[in-house]
Amino acid sequence: MHIQSDRALIPSGSSSTRFLSVTISAPAARPQPPDPSGPARAARPGVNVSLVLDRSGSMGGRKIALAREAVAYAIRLLKEDDRLGLVVYDHVVETLLECVPATKAAKAQALRALEAIDARGQTNLAEGWFTGARSLGGPAATTAGVGPAAGDRLSRVLLLTDGLANQGMTDHDELKQAAARLRAEGVQTSTFGLGADFDEELLSSIAAAGGGHFYFIEQPQQIPDLLASELGEVLDVAARDVVFEMRAGVGVSVAVLNPLPASRIGEVMRVRLGDLVAEQEVTLLLAVTCEARAEGERAWMDCRVVDREAVLHHEPMRVEWTAAGGEADRAQPVNRGVVLAAARMLAERARVQALAANRRGMFEDAGAALHDAAAQIDRLGGDDTAVQAVARLLLDEEMAFARRMAPMEMKARHFASYQAAYSREEGKARRRRG
Repeated sequence: MHIQSDRALIPSGSSSTRFLSVTISAPAARPQPPDPSGPARAARPGVNVSLVLDRSGSMGGRKIALAREAVAYAIRLLKEDDRLGLVVYDHVVETLLECVPATKAAKAQALRALEAIDARGQTNLAEGWFTGARSLGGPAATTAGVGPAAGDRLSRVLLLTDGLANQGMTDHDELKQAAARLRAEGVQTSTFGLGADFDEELLSSIAAAGGGHFYFIEQPQQIPDLLASELGEVLDVAARDVVFEMRAGVGVSVAVLNPLPASRIGEVMRVRLGDLVAEQEVTLLLAVTCEARAEGERAWMDCRVVDREAVLHHEPMRVEWTAAGGEADRAQPVNRGVVLAAARMLAERARVQALAANRRGMFEDAGAALHDAAAQIDRLGGDDTAVQAVARLLLDEEMAFARRMAPMEMKARHFASYQAAYSREEGKARRRRG
């Protein structure tokens, strides 16, 4: 974990806000505990994967052909220690392959069944998803009561759709709660939305609650690359159930600028980051507000990162700021990189707010969210031209958000904000360079 503050001092006698950039890095590969008495361990632990494919009528033609191609490629990536399930759905759900070891025979069976599917009917997304989850285990799909717990293996449902959930369970809150219950039982969900007609808010919230990832597939030809990328990440997990924790001292409050869900348990604020793949980096931006202090007094907060198997360094790191008189405060060096990163994340938060207002038809509120954020960022940056450019870009975008957006534009902007929040690039985990 690497932490940088924009400044080391806070002004004495008045409240102030300081910004932190926190970068969490996963190791190069997931370590395997040594077991001298047992057989040699595999290079990676086996995984359970359930591929759930929408075959409703709108998936016809090129879409279904490319989806078949992508699923076939994903199947071939698995080794015999992995387990594979394959489900297709429209208004009827069909299990083409129960979750079984990914042997050559099982893969061949899945590929033969896959070739025979075509597009038809409506979209019972929930039941297709739950059917795929049941085969992996985890009683969290409680709408129908499912089988044995998933155990310690990594289990993930990959759900691809191009439409709205219009059959079976369709309530957004219920679907998000189901994703969270599945996650609690060890079954994660990643979602792939294709084209202009799916609900990006629903699919991204299912992925966030479900501990997986969300993908926007603008063109059908992207299906094989993004599905292969997601499965590649599942096979390359280095740290599981990663959580960033913060505990602030008296008179100190913390806000997470990334538009990510955060929760509080007593004095500790927690941000769940899910699984990290080998060499992945995730950066969080924090705004830390300190109440007024006398000169020489200190404000502090402790940060630490935890994960299921203690792969990452768990010891807390303390960040402190010392209250100083006006001249010393004004003369202190500023980490302009942190200020710029904070400005960009504030801009992204504003875009998320503006997009939500735009969906509800509140176009004036959407434009105001960007206008207000631009003014805040402009004050933050002072004479820093890079920060000023972030503010100007928001003002340039104001008109686009203050009118009704086309569905594809809305999805593209939603996906861009999702990727910024989770430190992802072009649908893939951001990894250490060099």
